[in-house]
Amino acid sequence: MGLRAGYGRVHLLYNPGEVEVPKNSKIKVIATTKDVIHGFEVAGTNINMMLEPGYISEYTTTLDKTVEFLIVCNEYCGVGHHTMQSMIKVVD
Repeated sequence: MGLRAGYGRVHLLYNPGEVEVPKNSKIKVIATTKDVIHGFEVAGTNINMMLEPGYISEYTTTLDKTVEFLIVCNEYCGVGHHTMQSMIKVVD
């Protein structure tokens, strides 16, 4: 699964353990997959995307609370499913 989370001109792949963004900043999540269907969820937010091979999904939102959000794959996708997690930290 590939993910790029854009804040300003910064683009990150899914593999960072965490992504830090300033509070009240507008973020755009751009995600895709090459293998199977994945469920991309940022727990505690409205961000929940079904990712299909060959299709690019986008979601734009503003995170207005100083908090840590867990990013998970909520659709069983195979052997490595349990390792597909990351974190978004919203800081002042």
